Amino acid sequence: MDKENIRLRRAELSGDEIRSGEEALFNEWRFPGFICDGVVNPEEYCKSALRILIVLKEVNDENSDTEWDLRELLRDTGGGKKTWQPVARWIKGIRNLPNGYDWKKIETVSDQDRIDWLRDIAAINVKKLAGGAVADSKKIRNFLFSENNREYLRRQVSLYKPDLVILGEYRFGLVSVIC
Repeated sequence: MDKENIRLRRAELSGDEIRSGEEALFNEWRFPGFICDGVVNPEEYCKSALRILIVLKEVNDENSDTEWDLRELLRDTGGGKKTWQPVARWIKGIRNLPNGYDWKKIETVSDQDRIDWLRDIAAINVKKLAGGAVADSKKIRNFLFSENNREYLRRQVSLYKPDLVILGEYRFGLVSVIC
């Protein structure tokens, strides 16, 4: 894709459109315990040279049955180290591939690094309910294939027009769900 096509494609997506699209979708989809996710900072995402979407299974918050927002968690704290430190390193490395980046520079990732490096991504979970430290594959599969969740996920991904999708796990027919 040449620079002019990239510039035109960038112009067709705005931060306001992303956030209003997410809120409309979540208002339609929401149920007790629903965890919102998506673009961390819509303006930064729209400006990024490469729009990256991370697709994971579920959030690790097994004692929670309350609604909360992953976007806010990533924006404010960079998320938990176990999951989000490696993801932040991937993002930093991917964004610096053309420069022949020295990966040793990011062996240690601070909380502020995570906040900064995750600012311009989209991050979603297949299952919009909290889970435990180890995801229950049967629950995730049941969620994905029950009611309208599969179609809602497709709609959510289409809002973001990602250039690169990184699947945390290749199972459950995820490629067919998000494409």
